[in-house]
Amino acid sequence: MGVKLNENNGVIFKKPATYLISLEKEKGSTLLGKIQMEYQLLPEYTDKDLNFIKNDPMAMKNVRFTIACNKCDDFIKPYVGLKKDDELAKKDQLIWYKDVPDQFICGCGKTIVDLKYIKQNFHALLGRRGLIFQNNGSFEMDFNKSAFIQVITDFKKLVEDETKAPTGEATLQDFIEKNPIVLSCFSPELIEPKAPIGSKYETDFALINQKKELILIEIEKPSTKLFKAKGGRHSEVGVAFDQVEDWLKECREDKLGVIRNLKMEGVKNDDICEIRGVIIAGRTKEEDMEYMGKLLNGHKHIDFFTYDHLIEQLIAISRSLRDL
Repeated sequence: MGVKLNENNGVIFKKPATYLISLEKEKGSTLLGKIQMEYQLLPEYTDKDLNFIKNDPMAMKNVRFTIACNKCDDFIKPYVGLKKDDELAKKDQLIWYKDVPDQFICGCGKTIVDLKYIKQNFHALLGRRGLIFQNNGSFEMDFNKSAFIQVITDFKKLVEDETKAPTGEATLQDFIEKNPIVLSCFSPELIEPKAPIGSKYETDFALINQKKELILIEIEKPSTKLFKAKGGRHSEVGVAFDQVEDWLKECREDKLGVIRNLKMEGVKNDDICEIRGVIIAGRTKEEDMEYMGKLLNGHKHIDFFTYDHLIEQLIAISRSLRDL
């Protein structure tokens, strides 16, 4: 079976089969090889899966696909999202992917398309990061940029309020649990709040990123003091470093047990290539900049972020979303 690839558009394979790849020239075509396209049914997303997609700024939240006849202009528009939206469907002439017929036959009968793969698996596009088919006008995707920017605005205000009148880490913990998109700069694939480390410790958050690193996160107050008068590390942030080092020691001594106790769905010991710690604490002050590098002395497996650093990372991501 053959399929044409246009340099200005993606290519869509209509069904599982063996496809021939050839180079078309004015004087004929040259066979380059073949490719075998297979089909795998993806299980339905759980509420936890959908919540994670919702809170990933780079993940697609809604996808619609237009199939049209170039003879009679008849069309069908399947769509998928985090939830079914009857009002949107009526407004834009969309059909929820599970409600499409098994086959699209246009008004003139020239275009016939098997829709069973869309009906079974169109939700697989939800959560995809980055654009696919970006030059193909048939696909439309929504990353929900405005919602992400609103979370950044609310988080900045909370950090400012907590700096002026601290109430403790619980307020920040609660906000991030409800808006895990705040941790998107760590490229998480799974996030677990209050994850246990063995039987003795508990993180504020544990996540597994796209590099298959397990990241153990300790959050402190924005008002946490970072340095003493002469640039030495302050005891307030020192406690956080000691805490995270204890976690990492526990991981080195019993990695298998730690990963098992995390109870992250589908995660096995062999899935994790490295374990690192992250501390989020304090604010960035101009007078402290020359001492920042000293904080990590002797802590090669720990990364440190002030709340200002974290917000800067989120703003950078929001700017990249505006360019999509």
